Amino acid sequence: MATRNYKSTQQPMSSPWAVLALWLFAFLPWVNGQNTIYWTDSLAGRLQRSSADGAYIQTLLERPQLGSPGALAINPGVRLYIGDGTRISRQNWMERTRKRFSTGTTAVTAIVVGPDGKIYWTDISGMVNRANADKTGVETWISKPRVNAPGALVYDPNTLRWYIGDGNRILWANPAGDTVEVLIGTGIISVSDLAIGTDKKLYWTDRGSSRVMRANANGTGVEQLLAAPAVSSPEAIAIDQTATSTTLLVASGNKILRAELNGSNVQTLVSESLNLVSDLAIQPGPLCIPVTILRQPADTAVCEGEERVLWRPGPGNQTLPIPMAKKRPKHLRSDCRHAAASIGSTDRRRAVRLRHQKRMRLHHLEKSGTDGLSKPQSRNPDHSAAA
Repeated sequence: MATRNYKSTQQPMSSPWAVLALWLFAFLPWVNGQNTIYWTDSLAGRLQRSSADGAYIQTLLERPQLGSPGALAINPGVRLYIGDGTRISRQNWMERTRKRFSTGTTAVTAIVVGPDGKIYWTDISGMVNRANADKTGVETWISKPRVNAPGALVYDPNTLRWYIGDGNRILWANPAGDTVEVLIGTGIISVSDLAIGTDKKLYWTDRGSSRVMRANANGTGVEQLLAAPAVSSPEAIAIDQTATSTTLLVASGNKILRAELNGSNVQTLVSESLNLVSDLAIQPGPLCIPVTILRQPADTAVCEGEERVLWRPGPGNQTLPIPMAKKRPKHLRSDCRHAAASIGSTDRRRAVRLRHQKRMRLHHLEKSGTDGLSKPQSRNPDHSAAA
């Protein structure tokens, strides 16, 4: 399947119902088992995202808005945080606004939204810092000599511990940060990223040895999942969990790979126009795809402003729209509502125009029984007769 690239032109959300829907559906499982994949490209200076199958890529931010983004974190349905050099950019999903704040550090290498709602980040100079979500209360949480050059960070809700990738070792810390101990201190060259799997194991990428590894939460049972040439200097790792499956995403140079948790069935998910993928993040729910860009089978939700349309296979490899009836099957209603939550709302005049077009199309379908692709006829009998 060909990859489509599309720059974001989303408008600020104006409807309170759209804001409520976005907040609600961001925390619900997606019925068809698809999530949205986000990543930063540090060499190209871009923030991008794609559909679960990698077939549709959307560029959200690029230079000069970004410099060399190297870290990424998502608070589902609320905010996205981007570590860009010494600063952190905060993208607010509900207001569609982006704000920056200086961290006072040398270089942000990893960002995590903690269980307390605070933002935690690592500084390559030898610190782990944290701050409130509104940028206040910036403080050093862990510093030298307990950490040397931290470059990866993850929180484990199962053990209530923090894991820190610190050069050639992995540390664990308690929530207070006053206890820091070595979890794995051998067999590692350079930890570049960490993740917690659904099997409660700790996963990490070793940039120096070009390997993807995992171990039990207590540091035992270390095993190799991927190695060269399957991966080359992997920079990031993420766990893509849905209602039907759980897979591993690995950023390996200029491509993103997908594999099973045990390292089998490795496939290239995204490789087009990538330079160096520095971090990965997963947003629950599918990517809302404008109908003017992509045509997919009926189980894929696509949208255009306030107009939500589902597409079904047609004769001759065509794709035909499914009429937007007042009462649709339950699973189709869920698809459309979640698509609406992903894209938000447009201005009032556009919304009114699209609703009018939908009413005209439905009226035309009821009267003529066509497939909905032809232009709706006028509802004025006199005008039709005159024509």
